[in-house]
Amino acid sequence: MSPQTSLDEAEGLGQRLCQSLAGSRVEAGNEPVSVTGSFGVSRFHPGKDDLDACLKRTDHALYSAKTRGRSCIVVSGTE
Repeated sequence: MSPQTSLDEAEGLGQRLCQSLAGSRVEAGNEPVSVTGSFGVSRFHPGKDDLDACLKRTDHALYSAKTRGRSCIVVSGTE
């Protein structure tokens, strides 16, 4: 969660995180493995939303990003 952050700013943060992870490798057993990230972004609407609804939208956006491939960001409502 990123309070006081616009959807564009949150999407930009996701893009920066993807770029930071690009080329990263971790050891898995005795083998290096590439690291990537996928991110889902949505907006919480105070007064007309509840947290569960927001989390469901974000979760849906995340799974949409994962199905599109590596290093992907999906903003809720654009998938």
